[in-house]
Amino acid sequence: MPILLFRIASEIRSGHTGPVSSTKTAGQVLREDLDKSLPPGVVWTKLELVTLGRLEVLADRLDALGKRADVPSPILTRPRPK
Repeated sequence: MPILLFRIASEIRSGHTGPVSSTKTAGQVLREDLDKSLPPGVVWTKLELVTLGRLEVLADRLDALGKRADVPSPILTRPRPK
């Protein structure tokens, strides 16, 4: 399933049909960090893109659960530089 269709399907299941906010979600932050970790000239395969899409959705769900439990998101919480 292409990433776009996966994201649309997950938004429909989650009930998120409103306008997209300008702030980045936990999943988007995770995805950007993973994209930055790729060496120059290396691209994700189709299977890896599907997996990344699922990880992004999972990270968003974990962040939402953490907010319900009043626990900070481990994805958005960065370690302090030493």
